[in-house]
Amino acid sequence: TQFAVVVAKFKPHFICLQETWNKFPAIIGYEVVAHRKRTVPRAGEQINRGGGVAILMRQGIKQIAFKALDTNLYNINEDGNHPEITEVVRGEISFGKEYTNKCILASIYSPNPSPGGNANRDQRVQTFDANRIFDACMQGRNHNNIIIAGDFNAHHEAWGGNDAVADDKGEDILEYCMLNELQIASNGEPTLGPTRATQPTAPDITIHSEALIISQWQVLDNNCGSDHFPILFNVTIP
Repeated sequence: TQFAVVVAKFKPHFICLQETWNKFPAIIGYEVVAHRKRTVPRAGEQINRGGGVAILMRQGIKQIAFKALDTNLYNINEDGNHPEITEVVRGEISFGKEYTNKCILASIYSPNPSPGGNANRDQRVQTFDANRIFDACMQGRNHNNIIIAGDFNAHHEAWGGNDAVADDKGEDILEYCMLNELQIASNGEPTLGPTRATQPTAPDITIHSEALIISQWQVLDNNCGSDHFPILFNVTIP
């Protein structure tokens, strides 16, 4: 596939995928170290929700280990009515000669809501709560290093450029980051291509702790047959 060609060119240590649906992602030379299939309707429900998320690790990397961690996100939100549709997988990366350097890596997919209307469409109710989602990503850590990469379907000029129109989810994410010493890596370029009805936007976000140095963050120009463009960046832990 086109994506496999891009992966072979850049050889990233880790790959965070969103909207994997129910397919088990397979790329030669990579191991799936965390995977969650699309959240499907429970008995009696008439909706679909989610899209599937995964983390892949390049095989044969020396002095790097990955341990998958539970997220403990509840299936029902605080109001008790709407199922959680944001999907998260995460794990702890340990590296160095003694594996004492650590960093949590999380892959997130938070779909757009599409309530009511056509019964054949996903009828999602958006109940995104940055405090609950990000606290779940960071729970159990005894260090400050974290990277949260994902398709949030959230918009704000802080990462989408001056033409971006902020929405409630984008405001929620930005406020959480400001209050919890988290940075958002971006160069203002769109990560989602245009459609007949919409202009290019930047719903894909890379969030990281201030202690980490994110460099060469870039949106690749090959969308690999998707409507989203891959994001590539380097990470340095001082």
